[in-house]
Amino acid sequence: MNFPLRANVRTRLVDGEILLLDDETVYVHELNETGGFVWNLCDGKLSTNEIAQRFSDEFEVDVVLATNDVIHVVEQLRQLQLITN
Repeated sequence: MNFPLRANVRTRLVDGEILLLDDETVYVHELNETGGFVWNLCDGKLSTNEIAQRFSDEFEVDVVLATNDVIHVVEQLRQLQLITN
């Protein structure tokens, strides 16, 4: 499953934190480093497994742990309606 970003969500980097500005709801969401990493890979082309493999490589964690973390972040982004699918 791929996770495209919603078109009306803008991204800003402020003091090392990623802020998501939702033009539709006028909410601002702050992501930590791992959440921001996953967000940046939600391009609608990469699958959960592909994102998890890159996460595992970047943070030097086991791919199973990375997969669980990616699924958790993606679920949160989906619940906030920041990604589609």
